[in-house]
Amino acid sequence: MIDRRNRSRGRGPSRLYLFDQAGSGTRVSDAKLGDGVLQDLAITRRQEIAVVDQSTDVKLFKEDGSFLRSMHISRANEASLLQPGPESCSIATDSDGLIFVGDLDEKTVSVLTEDGNLKNCFQSDIAPFFMTTNGRQQLVICDSEEKKVNAVDQKGNVIFSIDSFTFDQCTVDQEDGLVGTPKGLTCDDKDNIYIVVGKPGTDPGDTLKNTNHIHEHSYCGRFRRCVTKDRYSPLGLSWHNGSLYIANTHNVLKFSPVCL
Repeated sequence: MIDRRNRSRGRGPSRLYLFDQAGSGTRVSDAKLGDGVLQDLAITRRQEIAVVDQSTDVKLFKEDGSFLRSMHISRANEASLLQPGPESCSIATDSDGLIFVGDLDEKTVSVLTEDGNLKNCFQSDIAPFFMTTNGRQQLVICDSEEKKVNAVDQKGNVIFSIDSFTFDQCTVDQEDGLVGTPKGLTCDDKDNIYIVVGKPGTDPGDTLKNTNHIHEHSYCGRFRRCVTKDRYSPLGLSWHNGSLYIANTHNVLKFSPVCL
């Protein structure tokens, strides 16, 4: 789990914690992480922890937090192969061993092999604020500004989209006319998509504004239901061993299949 707000509060570098299922945590040394602001993490097929921090490197750690190596993403000569620059902010992995790194500034996604080789890079229709993968060799990209989610293949071809109007189904106060904003997402083992939908302009530090929902969509993007609502600032979602984990500003919540 990444604590990005530690840096924003002026308390030093952002932090990375590793937790087991019982909730026992270990903090990864700041010296291993460097001075960059940690943005996102993903677990590779080799059970390595891949971290991006607004640089041109992907840092890999073992499950115990020990540093393995960095994978530098070199800029290619071809215009179609653009490296993630200072706006690298999202990462996802799939069961084939591929690593996807999203670049907000260029609106590109670089596709890496487990050994760090650049397989390809594609231009995204939307900015990759958040990304996840499913079991259909698809990458699901969320753009919080455009209020849109795209599912694409490994070359960036759009398979389906979830548009902003979808997020107004059960999210916000109807009298103020606001539309919900997608902020984080994950897929379960049946390829259903879970999306954090929040009220625009809500201050994450304001505990009175618990207006965030988790929406479930089918594998083809169809809205299914609101799983839970009035949640406080959920920023990260993950599906593991049949349970949905939601990380907010203060803690991690676990939803069992019975609750879902």
